[in-house]
Amino acid sequence: MNGSLLLRISRRSTKQTSSLKRTGLEGGMQKTLQVARDSGVKFFTASDYITVRHVGTGEGIPSGDPDQAIGAADPHLWMDPLNMKSIVSALAPVLMKDSV
Repeated sequence: MNGSLLLRISRRSTKQTSSLKRTGLEGGMQKTLQVARDSGVKFFTASDYITVRHVGTGEGIPSGDPDQAIGAADPHLWMDPLNMKSIVSALAPVLMKDSV
C-alpha cells in the first residue's frame, strides 16, 4: 500500500464517546485517532456502508445504559453476515486502489 488505512468500525457520537471515557473502555482512542488523521492516515468507517440496526422492544438490558435503550443504535454490526458482506464489498476497492 502507498499509505496507511485505518479501519474504524463506527462513528461514535460525543455522548457515546464520553460514556466510554468514563468507563475507561476507550481511554486514549480520540487522541490516537486524531494523531493518525494528522499523520495522513486514511479512514474507512465500516458503519458508513450499512444500515445501522436499532435496539427494538424486548431487546437490550434494562440497565439505564443509553446503548441498551429502545431505539439506540446497535453497535454490534459485525454480528450480521450481510453487514460484513456490504462492508467488505466497499472496502475491497479502497484496498485495491491503494495497492497500485
